[in-house]
Amino acid sequence: MRKIKISILWVALFACLSTPLKANDEIRVLVLLSLDVTYPYVKSKIDGLAFEGARQSRTILLDIQSIEDERYTDPLKLHSYFSTKAEQFRNSKPDIILVSGSPVIFDFYNNYLYPVMPDTPMVGETRSVPVNHKPLSYSFIEYVQNMPRTIDIALSISKPKRIYLIGDATHPGSRLSMKLVEQNLPPSVDIPIERLDLPFNELLEKIKDLPSDSVGFFNLIFSDGNSKRMVPENALKQVAEVATFPIFAFHETMIGSGATGGYVAKGEDVGIQMMKEALMSLEHGPYTPPRIVLAKSTLLFDANYLIKNNIDINSLPADAEVINKPQSLLEEYFYEFIAAIVVIIIQGILLILLAVKNRQNLSLTQELESINLQQEDRIKRRTQELQNLSNRLSGLFDSMDSGIVVHNPDTSIALSNLKADQILGLQHDKIIGKTAVDPQWQFLDQDGELLTPEHYPVNLILKNKDQLKDRVFGVKSPQKNHISWLLVNGTSIVDTQGSLIEIIISFVDITRLKLSEEALARSNTQLKRAATVFQSTNEGISITDINGTILDVNEAFSEITGYDKHEVIGQNPKILKSGRHDESFYQTMWESILQTGHWNGEIWNRRKDGKVYPELLTISSIQNDRYEIQGYVAVFSDITSIKQSQDRLDYLAHHDSLTNLPNRLLFNESLKLSIKTAARHRTSLAVIFIDLDRFKNVNDSLSHQHGDELLIQVSNRLKHSIRREDTLARISGDEFVALLEDVSSLNDAAITVNKIMKAFEKPFDVMDIELRMTCSLGISLYPDDGKEASHLLRNADAAMYRSKEEGRNTYHFYHEEMTSAALEHVIVENALRNALIKEEFSLVYQPQYRLRDKAIVGMEALLRWKHPDLGMIPPSRFIPIAEQSGQIRTIGDWVVQKVCEQGKAWYDLGYNFNRIAINISGQQLQQDDFLESFNEVLNKTGMPADHLEIEVTETFLMTSTDHAIDALHALMDSGIHISIDDFGTGYSSMATLKKLPVTKLKIDQSFVKNLPDDTEDVEISKAIIAMTNAMNLEVIAEGIETLEQLQLLSDINCTYGQGFYLSKPLKGEKITKLLKKLSKATVEEKLI
Repeated sequence: MRKIKISILWVALFACLSTPLKANDEIRVLVLLSLDVTYPYVKSKIDGLAFEGARQSRTILLDIQSIEDERYTDPLKLHSYFSTKAEQFRNSKPDIILVSGSPVIFDFYNNYLYPVMPDTPMVGETRSVPVNHKPLSYSFIEYVQNMPRTIDIALSISKPKRIYLIGDATHPGSRLSMKLVEQNLPPSVDIPIERLDLPFNELLEKIKDLPSDSVGFFNLIFSDGNSKRMVPENALKQVAEVATFPIFAFHETMIGSGATGGYVAKGEDVGIQMMKEALMSLEHGPYTPPRIVLAKSTLLFDANYLIKNNIDINSLPADAEVINKPQSLLEEYFYEFIAAIVVIIIQGILLILLAVKNRQNLSLTQELESINLQQEDRIKRRTQELQNLSNRLSGLFDSMDSGIVVHNPDTSIALSNLKADQILGLQHDKIIGKTAVDPQWQFLDQDGELLTPEHYPVNLILKNKDQLKDRVFGVKSPQKNHISWLLVNGTSIVDTQGSLIEIIISFVDITRLKLSEEALARSNTQLKRAATVFQSTNEGISITDINGTILDVNEAFSEITGYDKHEVIGQNPKILKSGRHDESFYQTMWESILQTGHWNGEIWNRRKDGKVYPELLTISSIQNDRYEIQGYVAVFSDITSIKQSQDRLDYLAHHDSLTNLPNRLLFNESLKLSIKTAARHRTSLAVIFIDLDRFKNVNDSLSHQHGDELLIQVSNRLKHSIRREDTLARISGDEFVALLEDVSSLNDAAITVNKIMKAFEKPFDVMDIELRMTCSLGISLYPDDGKEASHLLRNADAAMYRSKEEGRNTYHFYHEEMTSAALEHVIVENALRNALIKEEFSLVYQPQYRLRDKAIVGMEALLRWKHPDLGMIPPSRFIPIAEQSGQIRTIGDWVVQKVCEQGKAWYDLGYNFNRIAINISGQQLQQDDFLESFNEVLNKTGMPADHLEIEVTETFLMTSTDHAIDALHALMDSGIHISIDDFGTGYSSMATLKKLPVTKLKIDQSFVKNLPDDTEDVEISKAIIAMTNAMNLEVIAEGIETLEQLQLLSDINCTYGQGFYLSKPLKGEKITKLLKKLSKATVEEKLI
């Protein structure tokens, strides 16, 4: 009975949700739940709402919504979810809101839903009425009173020695429920109480070992090991299986799922109460204060768990209900017993009826034999008469103009006439026996759509028990490639008892008429479509007669030309002539129209206001069925914007978008044209290749916006540095090219070059930052340095690279040796790209000595490259190329990795190598992630930071950014030593050095190689040493190659030195042997 009732309720609910009625006949109810509708208690509650709603005279529309707050742990995401839900519910415009469940759902109503729906009444259902309820909270259904009554009955029938409150420590709702149970325990109870607020898996293990003389109270909310809320009934079943004592609960669905019993508010009863309160609230208005209604309670027990826990069913109170109660043998088999008695009675009745029937049959048989003899004679005579009639009817049947088909009740064809065979295109013997659902037949409706068998003519008559009158069907049979269209009529023939005898279908072939109607309909459609296109298209259209007189124009014609329709009707299209085309243009146009029937092309016409505009025009002739020209139609569109876009695209294709200078493409075209002119007039020209020095540092250290602004200012200065007739172009990022025409001598080119160099003397003000820039130039001359544009550019580029190699900020004229140098540059650059992959790099280490006692105090790691074809390539050749191409970063990272791995290996062996110096490129220090990647190598290899020294060139430090200096400070703070390499070649001052994070200066070998003979170098070396002593810095000289150099440096108090005289660079294996030997000597010295 309960299943039947629930099904009826869900049908009623579906009807409420889906039946469209007038708005004033409906009550829209928004139901907000804190649990999903899959929970049995929630589903039971919805049953009650639907049941009570279905009993009302007005239609109750239920909108069931679950608020899934547990999906959101982030408060911001939860706030966004609640706000979105509130807006969604506001748009649904309910008449009343029912709120049921945990405090969270009431928080959602108070803080999110009420602010956007303050005028919509609310009825709540909860354990305790919220203190901060809103003004339109009409009434509350409270079911917390179940707890004290359940606790009292549990204690009275189980008489426990211990009380366990079973909950889940991971869920705040569970802790709240246990607190409520504690608050509702009678004050007189003097029994130990223990909270089992454990994660669920631990809870199961704990309960197994608890004593049986206990009682438990089960909480509703549990989470599994993944913090996902469990179905309470499933959780309770698992707990009850391992528990040895009775467990009581406070919800209906817990009874039958493991709970022994308890006073419960049935979900269905609560749902009925909520609906009643909602309807009363709408009729009565708000209660002040809100009306409090106690939920209806039922004392419910489960016999299975009463028996398991040895509780006598007869000891229960009289008003208790018991489910799963054991049945007696008679109760268990009651229905089977009744069925057996009924079967025996029926069998007796059948036996009596059979005996009476046998006596009647004997008398009837004798009478029938006499009747049969009389009938046989009458049948023979009647058969002959019918045969004669049949022959006459058959001739008439086959001579009819309509096709006739007679179907048996099973729809198989019993009879067809000659006309039916002809229309259907089948032989007579092929059509007999076919059924209406034969797969070879295909029926179509009058719109040409395929019909399903139930809509075939015969089946329609069978289904509707009615005639078929003047219905149009299409029939497609396998023997005919086209569709036959038929006008069909049909009726059914029944006997006096109403049983079907046959179905007669008649039809007439209307294929020709149907096709004519379709052709006419298509023609009308095309005419309507053409008229619509004519008026709505964006293209202008004009129609003229054979003499060119305008008959009609559309709205787009007027919009484009400016002429109203009445102004051009009767005129000739010549009124649009712009005057830009000669007569031959129009003659060629009309020759094409007369010969091919159309012309298409661009033409310039004039608007009514006199403005000339370009249009794309198509003229086609209009011909009749005899191909005679009746007139012309012109279709055109205004292509002014397209022309402007083409001009703009052409400009962008040939100019640099940043500086608006010609780009490489336009410059090459100009250069080729200038070469032809110079060759014709036997003059010279010059190509100047201009490359900004260290421009990449601007982008890396400042921003690309600064770089772009700098390029714009550079282009403006360059334009003012050349003659008006010369050409300046930007061909790539920081590369410009100038083309000087009619150059009579090298001096002419040099004058312009000097102007360009002078333009860079003044600093650039870039976005409030003062930048000083220089450039390197290369010049090639025509025809001396090349007669092709590509040769002149290539040679000017080679000359520019020579300027780069000689220190930048200078210029060179091209000579042939530069081509081979440029080729070598390309070869080395390409080979560099694969050197790391092919393991062509290696490291050597040059020991560093204390000069007074020749003790090794460290070493410098030096990079070597052995190419399989080019052999050993010195660093002085490949390092600058690696820096220019950006490959120095990858190579530098490899060096740091290998040095740290080698240093850690020596450190683990106990060798005292003091420090290893690594040369770091300025580009590496400029990287944003340099410090992070460097520290990562240290951490991975375990190399102690205080055993490393970083060498940075003086030139870089003088021009470096704050970012690079900050990186050096960070390295120094970690224990790494910082050394300035090539000191003396830059422009350092003591004031500048004091600000830099350095611990050592290295005297450049250019000052050491001429010692002791060059007195100027001697004085410079003394000054550097004196400065380092004054600043408390270490000093080391590099490139010591003779005894005299060593003695002089010792005499002027240089502390450390390195060079071939002391030791050439050694491979790692030899350094290992040297360190091992030094370590052994140190140990022996200590022993002595």
